[in-house]
Amino acid sequence: MAEHLKILDPDEIFQLYSRPEFTDDERKMFFHLEEIEMSAMQQHRSLGSQVYFILQLGYFKACQRFFVFDLEDVEQDVDYILHYHFPGQEDPTLQTISKPIRLDQQKLIMSLFG
Repeated sequence: MAEHLKILDPDEIFQLYSRPEFTDDERKMFFHLEEIEMSAMQQHRSLGSQVYFILQLGYFKACQRFFVFDLEDVEQDVDYILHYHFPGQEDPTLQTISKPIRLDQQKLIMSLFG
């Protein structure tokens, strides 16, 4: 019997393909917005949509991939973004955006990175 080539174990696969979990220093780096990114974020009207855009952008900067997630799953990142980018709006009720908006944001992010 021939053995199958095993390159990555399940933990390595999980680390490679899962959404990043940032430290505080990584949040500062990946959720920082350049002027053009800030302008792109401001195209979205609702606070929830703007926060989701920053999340998608930061995760894309880190991994060059997009992820589907609920805001409840990334509370620490949301808290950081609200505190850093939207001071004074610390406890808003945010809802996860719709699929068409998420896909539009992903297209916009892709255009920012060519």
